[in-house]
Amino acid sequence: MMREPVAWVLNLDAELELEAGARYTPTASMVAATSAAAERLRAMLPPDDVVLGVDAGASARGLTGRCFCPTTSALRRLERAGARVPDAPSMEVLARVNERGFALALHRLEGALRCDDDDAVMRAVARDGRWLLKRGLAFAGRGQRRIDAGAVLDADRAWIRASLQKGALYVEPRVAITLEVALHGLLAEDGSCERGEPTVQEVSAGAWSRSWRAAPGELHDDELARLARCFDDAAGALHEAGYFGPFGIDAFRYESGGRERFQPLSEINARYTMAWGTGMGGW
Repeated sequence: MMREPVAWVLNLDAELELEAGARYTPTASMVAATSAAAERLRAMLPPDDVVLGVDAGASARGLTGRCFCPTTSALRRLERAGARVPDAPSMEVLARVNERGFALALHRLEGALRCDDDDAVMRAVARDGRWLLKRGLAFAGRGQRRIDAGAVLDADRAWIRASLQKGALYVEPRVAITLEVALHGLLAEDGSCERGEPTVQEVSAGAWSRSWRAAPGELHDDELARLARCFDDAAGALHEAGYFGPFGIDAFRYESGGRERFQPLSEINARYTMAWGTGMGGW
């Protein structure tokens, strides 16, 4: 069945707005970076859809509006363009469920820690191993820093202090990832949820490159079962928190101690993702 054209705001920097709030203004470099990604996403959308800021001269008046993430500024753009503005969770809910700790509370990689102050971070990275530090509302490989035990430089300390001014830092073991996976869904206000098919993701420097639906046998049966359980847990937690709309969970297979392991939930993206249409069979 053909759907009506949609007017989109592809605010791929939504996490930065969730972090900064009403004072957020994107930098020129961020506009350039997200514009390039928005062009790639535009190519995946139905040709009759309209993307504000990308499809020059196209009219959004009267069309149903959608946002990559329904932040305040994105909804206002739809309103100014004359599109029908969708119902959306509050900014407070969006910030809470997209912050890394929301997923961590459901399932954490062994050795991962949430740190709220400088001393906690220093203790976490002093442990033997190789660590990846992540800000709570980072995206596409941004807001991350690699540190090895006993090798904290002055520049690292400055980055840590600046990051803690924005919120908690998350210290995770740097593991050898061999397969990255996602599972997407659409969560209704009443808690009912439509689930897509697992996708395999190709990632470069933490940023999405491409995705495809997992082929039979590409994921083991036990991995599929654990992924489905974590998806259901995420959907339930999102509904309880007041979120509704598109979302996806990330997972990965990795090697540790000579063994193959599977992390069935590493992140929750309570918004659209670049691979959402692949997993859900369309936009």
